Amino acid sequence: MGSVKIALGDYEGALADYSVAITLDPQFYIAYNNRGAAKYFMGQPDSAMVDFDSALAILGNYVPAMNNKAASLSKNAMYKESLSLLTRLLKAIPALEKPILTGDW
Repeated sequence: MGSVKIALGDYEGALADYSVAITLDPQFYIAYNNRGAAKYFMGQPDSAMVDFDSALAILGNYVPAMNNKAASLSKNAMYKESLSLLTRLLKAIPALEKPILTGDW
């Protein structure tokens, strides 16, 4: 339900849903990431980063959390940190380690 609420702009409702999910399963890294996204959309990038960090503590290379944290860092004018995280994100996606377009044109 949290994802539907985010899509509908009900960020407070999504935050509540994801908080319940985290209470039921504290290792549910997707819920941390999505709750962080709700907080980000509510204009709370610092609080969102805590959730993104929680997701990454559970699954270190969880690309959606890395991407969302990078956006929060940028929102806080922490551009070097954001760039560093995005560089790590690209390395976490094996298909992006090599140029996508190769060969003769």
